This record gives sequence, C-alpha cells and structure tokens, in this order.
Amino acid sequence: IFANSYGHSVPRLGGRLQGEGRAFYGEFVKVDVAGPTKNVEFEFARAYPVAQLTGARRHLMLNETGVVWLQDTFSFSDNPLPVEEAFITWLDVEARGATTIIRSQNHQMQLTIESPEGLQFEVESLTEQCQANAKPGVLKRITVTLPVTTDPQFRVRLEIVGK
Repeated sequence: IFANSYGHSVPRLGGRLQGEGRAFYGEFVKVDVAGPTKNVEFEFARAYPVAQLTGARRHLMLNETGVVWLQDTFSFSDNPLPVEEAFITWLDVEARGATTIIRSQNHQMQLTIESPEGLQFEVESLTEQCQANAKPGVLKRITVTLPVTTDPQFRVRLEIVGK
C-alpha cells in the first residue's frame, strides 16, 4: 500500500487503482496563483486503465482565509463505475457522517462533504499493513463512495477549525 495508489489520496474507480508506470499520469491544465484565491486544476483520466473513463479532473482552490476546496469531476462514456474518494493520514481521525476531523498535536482539520449530499465518510485503519512494514504508526484511509452515474462530482471543504 505504501508504493501504490491505495496508500495515496487519489480515487479508486470500480475498485481499480491508478495504473503503474510512466504511461499512467495526470497533467496540469490550469494554475492561477496571482489573485487572493489560488486555483490549480489537473486532468488525470490517463492515470487509470479504465476504458470507459473519458475524463477525470481535480480542481483545488485556496481562498485568502486558508480554506481549501477539492472538487473532482469524472465522466464515463458508458457503464459508469463506482468512484471511491480517499484521503490518507497518519494522524488521529474521527468520522462524523459528512464531516471528518483530523487531529494533530496542535491543530484540527475538518473535512466537510459539500456535494453530493447524503454521503458519509468512513475510516479504514491499515494496522496490519503498517505492522508488516515496521511502520511506527497506523495509516488511515478516509473514504467516501460516490453515487454511480455517468458524470459523478465530489466537492469537499478542508479547513483548520481549532486546536
């Protein structure tokens, strides 16, 4: 899990991980950091060996108050697949429905699903894999599975909410 995309903050499509090797990649399509709001967008459909995936775009936006939005948009030509979004952390995690708190020693970060409505975060602790690899802590996967449609979208707000 430490050398493949299961251990990284990228989606799984129909249970499939990002492809391995140089042929599977994403590329920046927009970088705008001039104004008070910073925006970065990249297309990463080529990162997945999924024939019906015609588009996968991630948009990150940071506003002047330090709030970050992550929005993923996918498109499938036919036979859409379930999309599982994932966030990876070594820190303590508490999932509360559409909100998750990640706690460090000095701060808390809150992830809130803004769309689609009705989704809930789940947390998977990768205890066995960490022990087998002599890791000092436990890696956690914070996941949410999107409704199956030909054009699923996901938007989450990330912000520091306290100590």
